[in-house]
Amino acid sequence: MIMFCAELDGAERLFPPEKLKEIENVLDMIYSANAGQLSFRAMASVNPLFRFVLNNFLLPSREKKIQAYLSDPSVRCSPYLRKVYEEALKPRRVPDLHELSERANVVMSLFDEMLKDGQWLLGQEDTAADCVAAIWVQWIVWADTPLVAVTPRVIFYNC
Repeated sequence: MIMFCAELDGAERLFPPEKLKEIENVLDMIYSANAGQLSFRAMASVNPLFRFVLNNFLLPSREKKIQAYLSDPSVRCSPYLRKVYEEALKPRRVPDLHELSERANVVMSLFDEMLKDGQWLLGQEDTAADCVAAIWVQWIVWADTPLVAVTPRVIFYNC
């Protein structure tokens, strides 16, 4: 979606053509350190009520919803959609809190290193990478897990 935005009129400032590959690398790093999963896992590790709701209501309702989609005639007639929903029902390996924290720490270290030379990740001007990274950093901060080290340089960048 974000790379689609790079092709829109007026996007050159946030997506400079000479930095597209670097922006894509930063976005890949951010996506690999899934802040949403990290925040859910961190909350479930400290809050028994959240863990109960997650395991007994949210996850089972997701499965019921997928089953309902599979019984829809428009999905049954589409081999592609049927395959997508059947894949979603298969058990999959979900990273645990420590693995997610390790990924986030790697990204935080890289961001800290990239910010040593200035205010922005990829040079003297802000790019789409800075926009997405700033939101990701805040999400990690809000996850409030002691397993992820957030340096002052990273937490205050882009403020």
